[in-house]
Amino acid sequence: LLDNISGQVVIAIEQLARQTEMETLSMTDPLTGLNNRRGFVENLEQLLGSETAPQTPSALFYIDLDNFKQVNDTHGHQTGDEALLEVAALLKQQIRGGDLAARLGGDECALFLGGMTGAAAESKGQQMLAAAECLRGFSGDDAHPLGLSLGVAVYDPRTGESLASLLRRADEAMYGAKRGG
Repeated sequence: LLDNISGQVVIAIEQLARQTEMETLSMTDPLTGLNNRRGFVENLEQLLGSETAPQTPSALFYIDLDNFKQVNDTHGHQTGDEALLEVAALLKQQIRGGDLAARLGGDECALFLGGMTGAAAESKGQQMLAAAECLRGFSGDDAHPLGLSLGVAVYDPRTGESLASLLRRADEAMYGAKRGG
Protein backbone atom coordinates (compact mmCIF):
# COMPACT_ATOMS: atom_id res chain seq x y z
CA LEU A 1 0.00 0.00 0.00
CA LEU A 2 2.81 2.43 0.91
CA ASP A 3 4.68 1.58 -2.31
CA ASN A 4 1.51 2.32 -4.28
CA ILE A 5 0.94 5.65 -2.48
CA SER A 6 4.57 6.71 -2.88
CA GLY A 7 4.40 5.88 -6.60
CA GLN A 8 1.29 8.05 -6.95
CA VAL A 9 2.99 10.91 -5.08
CA VAL A 10 6.02 10.71 -7.40
CA ILE A 11 3.72 10.85 -10.45
CA ALA A 12 1.84 13.83 -9.00
CA ILE A 13 5.09 15.70 -8.30
CA GLU A 14 6.36 15.01 -11.83
CA GLN A 15 3.09 16.27 -13.33
CA LEU A 16 3.22 19.41 -11.20
CA ALA A 17 6.81 20.06 -12.32
CA ARG A 18 5.82 19.61 -15.98
CA GLN A 19 2.84 21.93 -15.57
CA THR A 20 5.04 24.59 -13.95
CA GLU A 21 7.58 24.25 -16.76
CA MET A 22 4.84 24.59 -19.40
CA GLU A 23 3.47 27.72 -17.71
CA THR A 24 6.95 29.24 -17.66
CA LEU A 25 7.54 28.38 -21.31
CA SER A 26 4.20 29.92 -22.31
CA MET A 27 5.21 33.25 -20.70
CA THR A 28 8.91 33.42 -21.61
CA ASP A 29 10.80 34.12 -24.81
CA PRO A 30 12.97 31.02 -25.36
CA LEU A 31 15.93 32.89 -26.86
CA THR A 32 16.33 35.80 -24.43
CA GLY A 33 14.70 34.50 -21.27
CA LEU A 34 12.66 37.73 -21.09
CA ASN A 35 8.89 37.76 -20.80
CA ASN A 36 7.16 37.16 -24.11
CA ARG A 37 4.15 39.31 -25.13
CA ARG A 38 1.71 37.15 -23.18
CA GLY A 39 3.90 37.12 -20.07
CA PHE A 40 4.53 40.85 -20.26
CA VAL A 41 0.85 41.77 -20.60
CA GLU A 42 -0.26 39.35 -17.89
CA ASN A 43 2.45 40.50 -15.49
CA LEU A 44 1.70 44.15 -16.23
CA GLU A 45 -2.03 43.57 -15.68
CA GLN A 46 -1.20 41.91 -12.36
CA LEU A 47 1.19 44.68 -11.36
CA LEU A 48 -1.18 47.53 -12.18
CA GLY A 49 -4.14 45.78 -10.59
CA SER A 50 -2.40 44.78 -7.36
CA GLU A 51 -2.16 46.44 -3.97
CA THR A 52 1.53 47.00 -4.66
CA ALA A 53 0.81 48.87 -7.92
CA PRO A 54 2.99 51.93 -8.39
CA GLN A 55 1.31 54.97 -6.85
CA THR A 56 3.61 57.30 -8.73
CA PRO A 57 4.02 57.74 -12.48
CA SER A 58 5.71 54.90 -14.34
CA ALA A 59 7.04 54.58 -17.86
CA LEU A 60 6.26 52.06 -20.56
CA PHE A 61 8.94 51.87 -23.26
CA TYR A 62 8.27 50.24 -26.62
CA ILE A 63 11.48 49.38 -28.42
CA ASP A 64 11.97 48.38 -32.04
CA LEU A 65 15.27 47.40 -33.60
CA ASP A 66 16.18 49.48 -36.63
CA ASN A 67 17.67 47.63 -39.60
CA PHE A 68 17.44 44.22 -37.95
CA LYS A 69 16.46 42.52 -41.22
CA GLN A 70 19.80 43.57 -42.73
CA VAL A 71 21.63 41.86 -39.87
CA ASN A 72 19.93 38.54 -40.65
CA ASP A 73 20.24 39.00 -44.43
CA THR A 74 23.94 39.93 -44.30
CA HIS A 75 25.32 37.88 -41.42
CA GLY A 76 22.73 35.14 -40.90
CA HIS A 77 20.24 34.29 -38.19
CA GLN A 78 22.91 33.19 -35.70
CA THR A 79 24.27 36.75 -35.68
CA GLY A 80 20.71 38.05 -35.48
CA ASP A 81 20.17 35.90 -32.39
CA GLU A 82 23.41 37.22 -30.89
CA ALA A 83 22.19 40.78 -31.49
CA LEU A 84 18.88 39.96 -29.78
CA LEU A 85 20.77 38.53 -26.80
CA GLU A 86 22.78 41.77 -26.60
CA VAL A 87 19.52 43.75 -26.63
CA ALA A 88 18.14 41.52 -23.87
CA ALA A 89 21.26 42.15 -21.79
CA LEU A 90 20.85 45.90 -22.34
CA LEU A 91 17.22 45.71 -21.20
CA LYS A 92 18.07 43.63 -18.15
CA GLN A 93 20.55 46.34 -17.12
CA GLN A 94 17.69 48.86 -17.04
CA ILE A 95 15.31 47.05 -14.70
CA ARG A 96 15.03 46.96 -10.92
CA GLY A 97 12.86 44.82 -8.69
CA GLY A 98 9.22 45.20 -9.72
CA ASP A 99 10.07 46.38 -13.26
CA LEU A 100 9.31 44.29 -16.34
CA ALA A 101 11.26 43.56 -19.53
CA ALA A 102 10.00 41.65 -22.56
CA ARG A 103 10.71 40.58 -26.08
CA LEU A 104 7.29 41.04 -27.61
CA GLY A 105 8.24 39.20 -30.77
CA GLY A 106 10.62 39.51 -33.69
CA ASP A 107 12.58 42.69 -33.12
CA GLU A 108 10.17 44.42 -30.71
CA CYS A 109 10.74 44.70 -26.98
CA ALA A 110 9.20 46.54 -24.04
CA LEU A 111 10.11 47.79 -20.58
CA PHE A 112 7.87 48.92 -17.75
CA LEU A 113 9.77 50.98 -15.19
CA GLY A 114 7.97 51.98 -12.02
CA GLY A 115 8.42 55.27 -10.23
CA MET A 116 9.44 57.24 -13.31
CA THR A 117 8.29 60.71 -14.28
CA GLY A 118 8.25 61.97 -17.85
CA ALA A 119 11.58 63.74 -17.39
CA ALA A 120 13.17 60.65 -15.86
CA ALA A 121 11.77 58.50 -18.69
CA GLU A 122 13.25 60.86 -21.27
CA SER A 123 16.63 60.68 -19.53
CA LYS A 124 16.42 56.86 -19.33
CA GLY A 125 15.55 56.73 -23.03
CA GLN A 126 18.62 58.80 -23.89
CA GLN A 127 20.76 56.48 -21.74
CA MET A 128 19.36 53.43 -23.53
CA LEU A 129 20.02 54.96 -26.95
CA ALA A 130 23.61 55.69 -25.92
CA ALA A 131 24.03 52.15 -24.56
CA ALA A 132 22.62 50.76 -27.82
CA GLU A 133 25.67 52.04 -29.69
CA CYS A 134 27.18 48.63 -28.87
CA LEU A 135 24.72 47.13 -31.38
CA ARG A 136 26.41 48.81 -34.35
CA GLY A 137 28.91 45.95 -34.51
CA PHE A 138 26.07 43.68 -35.65
CA SER A 139 24.99 46.01 -38.49
CA GLY A 140 24.39 44.66 -41.96
CA ASP A 141 26.40 47.56 -43.40
CA ASP A 142 27.40 51.13 -42.55
CA ALA A 143 24.39 52.56 -44.38
CA HIS A 144 22.00 50.48 -42.23
CA PRO A 145 23.32 50.52 -38.65
CA LEU A 146 21.57 48.38 -36.09
CA GLY A 147 19.99 50.63 -33.49
CA LEU A 148 16.85 51.26 -31.46
CA SER A 149 13.71 53.31 -31.90
CA LEU A 150 12.08 54.05 -28.55
CA GLY A 151 8.56 55.13 -27.75
CA VAL A 152 7.60 56.08 -24.20
CA ALA A 153 4.23 56.48 -22.55
CA VAL A 154 4.09 57.70 -18.95
CA TYR A 155 1.46 55.98 -16.85
CA ASP A 156 -0.22 58.06 -14.14
CA PRO A 157 -2.18 55.78 -11.79
CA ARG A 158 -4.53 58.65 -10.86
CA THR A 159 -6.02 58.78 -14.38
CA GLY A 160 -7.45 55.28 -14.45
CA GLU A 161 -6.03 54.75 -17.93
CA SER A 162 -6.58 51.26 -19.28
CA LEU A 163 -3.67 49.00 -20.06
CA ALA A 164 -4.80 48.82 -23.70
CA SER A 165 -4.62 52.62 -23.97
CA LEU A 166 -1.19 52.74 -22.34
CA LEU A 167 0.15 50.05 -24.67
CA ARG A 168 -1.31 51.85 -27.69
CA ARG A 169 0.27 55.18 -26.68
CA ALA A 170 3.71 53.61 -26.24
CA ASP A 171 3.41 51.78 -29.57
CA GLU A 172 2.35 54.96 -31.38
CA ALA A 173 5.24 56.87 -29.79
CA MET A 174 7.68 54.21 -30.95
CA TYR A 175 6.39 54.37 -34.52
CA GLY A 176 6.59 58.16 -34.36
CA ALA A 177 10.25 57.88 -33.30
CA LYS A 178 10.92 55.38 -36.09
CA ARG A 179 9.34 57.67 -38.70
CA GLY A 180 11.31 60.61 -37.28
CA GLY A 181 14.60 58.78 -37.65
